[in-house]
Amino acid sequence: MTAHTTGHVAGHTTGFVLAASRVATPKEMVLDAFVKVEGGTVREIGRGVPSADGLPVVDLGDVIIAMGASTDSKVNRMRFLDHDYAAIADYELLRTTVDTAAELGKKVEVGNVFSADLFYSPQTQMLDVLARMKVLAIEMELAGIYGVAAEYGARAMGILTVSDVIPTGEAASAEERQTTFHDMMQIALETAHKL
Repeated sequence: MTAHTTGHVAGHTTGFVLAASRVATPKEMVLDAFVKVEGGTVREIGRGVPSADGLPVVDLGDVIIAMGASTDSKVNRMRFLDHDYAAIADYELLRTTVDTAAELGKKVEVGNVFSADLFYSPQTQMLDVLARMKVLAIEMELAGIYGVAAEYGARAMGILTVSDVIPTGEAASAEERQTTFHDMMQIALETAHKL
């Protein structure tokens, strides 16, 4: 299920996306609310999966701040005349979030993620490719969110919590997914308060 909301935090229009689905969701539907938030801020708060045994090592519960998002989708090629678009986070949001995490004493990894149309891809060799390219996690929405934000002049940045480790089969339980993503949420809310 993907839920989204918009509102105001510290006088700023802010949108949050909570992405916690195991199936592909229509990215345009997820993003529809943010297209109307011209000049606003979009943050994805969701879950990520470590890509493989690449560096740095990420474990269940680790928080990842996504500075860029590659994808196997054509979501950004459709809006960028079939060319590659570098789907990246807004720098001010990224910097403020990293600084906020440090001030809170929260360990985070900052790097690229992979937005996949299928969470568990039949292309199992892709895990090795992602590790070689130092991609930290797999998720399902950020490349599209970053593209839509750029197209409509909004700022976007993603914060993820590792919920599954595909190579080992480790996974957070449904209850853990509901109750243990506190660090990610605290970082996001404290960041929103500063902006």
